[in-house]
Amino acid sequence: MPQFFFEITNGITLEDPTGLWCDDEADAKVKGIIIAKRVAKVEAEIGGPPRHISVRDDHGREVHSIVVRERPQPLKSR
Repeated sequence: MPQFFFEITNGITLEDPTGLWCDDEADAKVKGIIIAKRVAKVEAEIGGPPRHISVRDDHGREVHSIVVRERPQPLKSR
């Protein structure tokens, strides 16, 4: 099972030092959407600039980028 990292970015990156083990890139994308929904709840309470979740594989390559909003949708896939 590969390891993926879920960084929160908005011009400044909050790195994910531990990551999650996922079945594959599709599973990592699903987990990224779940994380984006949780971040959106906090963002609604505190406000701030738009954020997105950068999903990276264990080589540091971005495999998905998910916009944080009320109903997160994938921004792009690589």
